[in-house]
Amino acid sequence: MVELKICRIGEGLGLMLPDEVLSHLKVREGDTVRIVPAADDSVSVVVSDSEFQRHMTIAEGISKRYQNTLRELAK
Repeated sequence: MVELKICRIGEGLGLMLPDEVLSHLKVREGDTVRIVPAADDSVSVVVSDSEFQRHMTIAEGISKRYQNTLRELAK
């Protein structure tokens, strides 16, 4: 386990990830990660996958377009 302190970065707050965490995540400067909340109030840090994100954007568009149909099917 790694404990990190929240620090001021510009006008916001952030975390500085140590090299061992970056290595474990296989990320480097400029990469994107997602913070995923869990039901137990914890969060996970996961590497953002551009292909997954593209599929999610398509799925969100479909669910928005067919919102009423999906609501009826869920009954």
